[in-house]
Amino acid sequence: MKRIWFAMMAVLALAVFASGAQAAPTLKLDYAPPGSSTSYNNGGPFEVSNIVGGPANLVGTSFLTFCVEENEYFSPGSSYPFSVADYAFKGGISGQQSLNQDPLSNQSAWLYWEFRNGSIANTLPNEQALQAAIWFLEGEQGSAGIGSQYVLNAQLAVFQGWKNDGSVDGKIVEVLNLYTGTDPNNPDNQAQSQLGLFSVPEPGTLLLLGSGFLAMGFGLRKRFGK
Repeated sequence: MKRIWFAMMAVLALAVFASGAQAAPTLKLDYAPPGSSTSYNNGGPFEVSNIVGGPANLVGTSFLTFCVEENEYFSPGSSYPFSVADYAFKGGISGQQSLNQDPLSNQSAWLYWEFRNGSIANTLPNEQALQAAIWFLEGEQGSAGIGSQYVLNAQLAVFQGWKNDGSVDGKIVEVLNLYTGTDPNNPDNQAQSQLGLFSVPEPGTLLLLGSGFLAMGFGLRKRFGK
């Protein structure tokens, strides 16, 4: 039995090593539309494009996004490696918890989810108001200003039970943490934190994955049991 366990762990270790050996995914971040400057206080909207090696469940190959943290900067039109998390790395002005993590609020996630599913019209005034609301909800600004109504809508939605768990349409909002250099865990390398929409794996997919590991275990048991 020990041999089976060690063999399974070896297979898992090789899988982790192989995934870790792959190059970090990259994306291009620019003004929306590219080359213009129509953002709110140097924030969004921005456009993500030219995604290379990104997560398979990232929705869209080109989409609009917004800043999570106010005091992070990047060079428009440049490409950056990125990691994905449910928090903004390094944390911006406020909200930092352990390990330089600033969790994304359900309210900000709801606003971006509404924007991506078309419930909020894609117009410049709306986009600027969204950026103001997100910064307020994430503790980056003391006033929501032009985003006040969006803040109220988001707070109501979360109060009524909305959660960033994919239970409504199978989509969740995560943070794209852009960085420079090669180490995404070095706070000095943090460039920008933007929002992205992701598909949640179907239950059948998870069941299939579990069945695969179970079958592998039985195969190893049969082999080593001889």
